[in-house]
Amino acid sequence: MTYTRWQGPDRPLSKGVVVTRLRLEADKDAPARARAALAPLRRHLAEDVFERAELLASEVVTNAVRYSGGDEVRLDIWRTAGSVAVVASDDGPGFEPRPRRMTDPDREGGFGLPLLDTLSEAWGSGTDADSWVWFECRPRLNGDLITRFV
Repeated sequence: MTYTRWQGPDRPLSKGVVVTRLRLEADKDAPARARAALAPLRRHLAEDVFERAELLASEVVTNAVRYSGGDEVRLDIWRTAGSVAVVASDDGPGFEPRPRRMTDPDREGGFGLPLLDTLSEAWGSGTDADSWVWFECRPRLNGDLITRFV
């Protein structure tokens, strides 16, 4: 498996769009608080975009809580033209995305990067003053949408 949407180690910029910034205590409730922070965007996004963003935000926050060793997870969230971007950062050491075989049925976890790769249109990670993972979800064309325009 290769991660096709890897966009490199540059932290994305909001380019002047209003950003919601949160500091979440790194505990078992942090993923739910991340999902709640996205909730106001539901009325501004296609349901598919919102649901993918909500799932991925929960995933990246869960991983930050589980692996960073820090006391908090910081989220930046912004919306542009039907899309949503999320950056989750923490004080952990970061990681190097490495493709791994998913053929071991007894293996626990390890689906975060394939989820990011499949459900987002772009994503990346890096380490500078802190460690971070970002993703962007945009509308996708499907047969139903295409039919309405024909």
